[in-house]
Amino acid sequence: MLFGYILIRYWRKRPYNNNSFGGNGRQFFDNMRTNWENRRGNSTHSQRTTNGWTQNTTRNEQKTRTESDWEYNARKKQEQEEIDQILDKIRKNGYDSLSKEEKQKLFDSSK
Repeated sequence: MLFGYILIRYWRKRPYNNNSFGGNGRQFFDNMRTNWENRRGNSTHSQRTTNGWTQNTTRNEQKTRTESDWEYNARKKQEQEEIDQILDKIRKNGYDSLSKEEKQKLFDSSK
């Protein structure tokens, strides 16, 4: 906490310093985050939305996101209804009454 306090005080005294340790600190922490994610192999990118906020998404999410929010929500709702039916079947008849596909679907949804 002490280091953070000192760092904030330092940045307030030097608000327009453009080196990697000055400025408002955003560049410094962005560089730290980028280096950390590159070591993990999981690079994120900030996307500016219409309301001015940023949204971090990974490269994989950006490339594979092909469905709209409505389609995603409808798919998730359908999957949840299937899981609810399987759980109702377990409640009424027990786990042994499930088919192999139902057991696999239940297992996959628990991840």
